[in-house]
Amino acid sequence: VRERREFSILKLTHKALYNETWPAFLRLELHSVDGYNLRSSSAIQLSVPGPKEVDTFQHMAANTFNILPECIRNTKLYAPFLKAAKEFLLHKAKSLLNK
Repeated sequence: VRERREFSILKLTHKALYNETWPAFLRLELHSVDGYNLRSSSAIQLSVPGPKEVDTFQHMAANTFNILPECIRNTKLYAPFLKAAKEFLLHKAKSLLNK
C-alpha cells in the first residue's frame, strides 16, 4: 500500500516538474547547490518545505522524489520515468520484506 501511494506521488511529481499546464500553487522548487562543482549537483533534487508544511503535496513529493537514484530523477520522459520508479519501489519493498 505504501509503495502504491509513493508511486502515485511520483507520477504527480513528474507532471509538476515537466507539465506546463500544472497549477502554479502546486509547483515544486528545485534545490540548487551554488558555488560548488559536485557530482551530485547534476541530479535534480527538490527543496523540502519546512516543518509547518509536513502534510502538503510539496513536502511528500520532495521526500519521495529525493530518495530515487540520480538516473531516475533525471529522466524527463514520462513513461520511462514511471517504469524505472515502479521497479525501484518494488525492489525497495522486496528488500524490506527480506529483512
